[in-house]
Amino acid sequence: MLEFFHEAPSVEDVRECVRKQHQLSAWRTRTARAKNQAKPPMPRLWILAAGTPEQVLEDYAFQRMDDWPAGCWAAAKALALHVVALRELPEVRATLTLRLFGAGPTFVRAVRELAALPEDASPWPARASRMARSHPTPRRRSVTCRRRRWPNIDAFCSNC
Repeated sequence: MLEFFHEAPSVEDVRECVRKQHQLSAWRTRTARAKNQAKPPMPRLWILAAGTPEQVLEDYAFQRMDDWPAGCWAAAKALALHVVALRELPEVRATLTLRLFGAGPTFVRAVRELAALPEDASPWPARASRMARSHPTPRRRSVTCRRRRWPNIDAFCSNC
């Protein structure tokens, strides 16, 4: 499961996400039981947050994930609960897609990086790179934008 937050989620926000995770698990268990199948594992919950949810990390006793980039956190294994603090991710090509879900300066830097990708980059980023160069970024902070043509990135950055 993926849950996205434009800012750092509160403890109450995460509780609501965990409630949905448990509801999905219960539904999957009932379905498996009805089909005489083995109980499925708890679905993993990934919370992608533009900000770092310090109180959530403390209250759920999250630990940095070994062999994962900075910004990736995991709660106790039985909870199947993870947080990715998008603004903490290293600015490398491997994290570009995730950083595009960020907000403020993280998002702006990711869009600039996307626009600067070489034409011979792998297929998805190359197409997205061409789109980013031909369509400047949105004026609004929201990911969705009703306008077809986006204004210049520098105008957008001045609003962040």
